[in-house]
Amino acid sequence: MDMDSKLYYILAYFILYSFLGWCLEVAFNAVTSGRIVNRGFLNGPLCPIYGFGMTAVILILTPVKDNLLLLFFGGAMFATLIELAGGFILLKLFSMRWWDYTNEPFNLGGYICLRFSAAWGICILFAMKIIHPVVELNVYLLDGFIGHFLLIAAYLVFAADLAATVMTITKLNKRLSRLNEFSHDIRSFSDELTDKIGKTAFDANIRYQRGRVQAALGMAELEEELDELRDRIDTDRARKRSELRLRTEEIRDRVEESFESIFEETAERIRKHKHFGYGRLLRAFPDAKHAQYNEELRRLIMAINVQSGETEYVKSAEKKNTQDREADDVQGEETDVRSAPEEAQKSSKTGTVICFGDSNTYGYDPYTGSRYPSSVRWTDIIERETGIKTVNAGLNGRQIPHTPYELSELISYLDKAAEGAYDAPVMLWIMLGTNDIQMNYGYTAEKAVERMRSLLTELMKHRAVREQTVKLCVISPAGVREGSWSDSRCVTEIDRLRGLLQMLCGELGLCFADLGGEPIELGPDGDHFTPAGHRRAADFMMQTLVLQN
Repeated sequence: MDMDSKLYYILAYFILYSFLGWCLEVAFNAVTSGRIVNRGFLNGPLCPIYGFGMTAVILILTPVKDNLLLLFFGGAMFATLIELAGGFILLKLFSMRWWDYTNEPFNLGGYICLRFSAAWGICILFAMKIIHPVVELNVYLLDGFIGHFLLIAAYLVFAADLAATVMTITKLNKRLSRLNEFSHDIRSFSDELTDKIGKTAFDANIRYQRGRVQAALGMAELEEELDELRDRIDTDRARKRSELRLRTEEIRDRVEESFESIFEETAERIRKHKHFGYGRLLRAFPDAKHAQYNEELRRLIMAINVQSGETEYVKSAEKKNTQDREADDVQGEETDVRSAPEEAQKSSKTGTVICFGDSNTYGYDPYTGSRYPSSVRWTDIIERETGIKTVNAGLNGRQIPHTPYELSELISYLDKAAEGAYDAPVMLWIMLGTNDIQMNYGYTAEKAVERMRSLLTELMKHRAVREQTVKLCVISPAGVREGSWSDSRCVTEIDRLRGLLQMLCGELGLCFADLGGEPIELGPDGDHFTPAGHRRAADFMMQTLVLQN
């Protein structure tokens, strides 16, 4: 075989096995997830990593193709090395991981694992013995003008597709970077605003009051008035601090609403291109992780990777969701009161519950990718049926606070409670931990609990908690099932988190509510509450209210 003919065969094998690999990916995803999605890195029906792998195996292992043992181990080794190199190169080039085996036993950096290496070995045995003879024969029959013409056309399309995909990912990274910068600017602006407004007002107040104190000091007969002035200074400072913090919170809310608007505009733009560009990539790789902007990427995927309309199951679920909302609007409070726990219906109570959680507290709707109306959310159901004010402090993608900004955000609620901004008694419910396990490589329930321990220890130092102005309660996250956000390891670790959080609360002497032990109905993504799930959560937490009071 001359050099030109050999090059023709190599190039043909690469294209053909890239196509067959793409077929395998689509079929595997359809069987495991029930969704038919273009799983290729490229827009066209090609997975180049399969082309590289099989071409290398053909060139190197053909001499030992009759030795099944050598073919198996050699194929597994070459496929694994190419998978390792491919994952590493893609991460370095695009700052994204398209697959991750971190949760698999015997993995190396999440790029490769023993189970899939063995699977590659079996696939290569099958390919070399069954598929390759057919491929080789067809390549041979087309070795001429037609074959070369088709090959040139295929590579021209491949090159154009590769260039378009690189541009798409580059633009996606820029969008994620902008979202990250905007989010960071919001936090910086909020913190600076608090400091500047507070410092300016406090300094002006102190200078004014100091002048009055100094004038009083010049008159010995006014020493009693001096004490009164000091008391008034303290009172005035506390009042101004409360007013300024409320003003800052209002400004922060407006800025964050602006961010949400920009984020939703970005998500909607991506949704419109679900078969090409960003949308196709994020739907094809719902478990993709970004080295720099993973939080923004996960939020985008959560917003656009909704399966509505793709399967009959989701269509019926969406219909049920709409019916639940309509029924809730028609029946109103009468229906809600009939289903509420008896203890919660006895009388309208006073007080405030601050619900600090993630997307299931926020009220994320897994059918539409937006937010449930207040008539559905479990926090608002509690307020409507008990008369106790609820503050919905839920945020999509939130993890257990572990940075100075995240901690200051939670502390601000305690500060306001200490200043009398909420109706007493005040309860702070914390329902977090799911995202910590889902979004961090190899994160265990133990690590999540240690993060929670650090948070609770810090909160218990606050005056509002020490003086029992605020009562703390930890809620175990509801269980999840395998789906868009959780694999089998996440399901196991989140279930284990329940028991560990209960032990932690017992150790610290805090209230614990085991919502994870309730049969909460989840949406098609296996992670977020349905309207019925919110109803069940509200009923359970109203029982917790009775116990906590």
